[in-house]
Amino acid sequence: MLLHYETGLIGVESLVHDSSFFFSSQGRVNPEAELIATIEAFYRTPESQCKFPARKLWLDQQLRFPSFPEVNCADYQNYKQAFDAESISLVYASGYLGNPASMYGHILLKFNNPENHEYLDNTFSYGARVPETDNKLTYIFQGITGGYEGFYANQKYHHQNLTYSESELRDLWEYRLNLSEQDVTFVLAHLWELENVSMTYYFFTENCAYQLAKLLELVIDDPLVVKNKRWVMPYDVIMMLNNASEGNYIDEIIYHGSRQEHLYNRFKQLDHDEKVSVQNITERHGLCCLIRLEDMAA
Repeated sequence: MLLHYETGLIGVESLVHDSSFFFSSQGRVNPEAELIATIEAFYRTPESQCKFPARKLWLDQQLRFPSFPEVNCADYQNYKQAFDAESISLVYASGYLGNPASMYGHILLKFNNPENHEYLDNTFSYGARVPETDNKLTYIFQGITGGYEGFYANQKYHHQNLTYSESELRDLWEYRLNLSEQDVTFVLAHLWELENVSMTYYFFTENCAYQLAKLLELVIDDPLVVKNKRWVMPYDVIMMLNNASEGNYIDEIIYHGSRQEHLYNRFKQLDHDEKVSVQNITERHGLCCLIRLEDMAA
């Protein structure tokens, strides 16, 4: 799982393209060669452990021979301290017709630090690296055929909220996961390994839902991708989490309504005369005027 191997028609191959992700020259297609090369590298050049902390954690649990040499990984420790996460939430953004890749929603991971306001929490998402010059038709074609590279991006939650809830007017559902401290550490360690690598992005299969499902499967025993289904959808990952047989992985569900949803809810609370007044305002000045009034009231 840590090396993202998939079994295809011609054998096993990792989804990761970057040669720097592997110690062995055959590592992308030979798991055994990569395992041996990783162990040798951790002994021969201990500082290489700093690049792959999740592999180090996994090997420490699996191997019975003497532990690897101790090494101080300052950059990785600073990364962990910056997150200081107590738990992980899977956040689902509702569908958005303005982007073909988001018609069925989008998911991301939020790392919850109880000492922060949630807008300051860190998030990781997976998406396609799209040139600004690509038009919609190129975007759709490249996305379907694997013409884009996919990558993991780390941003503060306030950026995600601004994009989805405020600008695109999409509702957010936060599923706080029931994971141990060791699980949270392991997921973060692997994201450190993935932050600068790329894979092929496909709108319908190897998309945000697929990659984040595979990431969570590192610490969840149940499969999170529906078998024998042509499309991998964000909602399916949530359904699989909810129906998991090995444990109750969803600890809490929190709804975050979009700016538009908040406006509609306030309108519903008005009496008849107030609703008529609002309708008169929108007929004369448009909905944008009403939204500005709401922003002023907030």
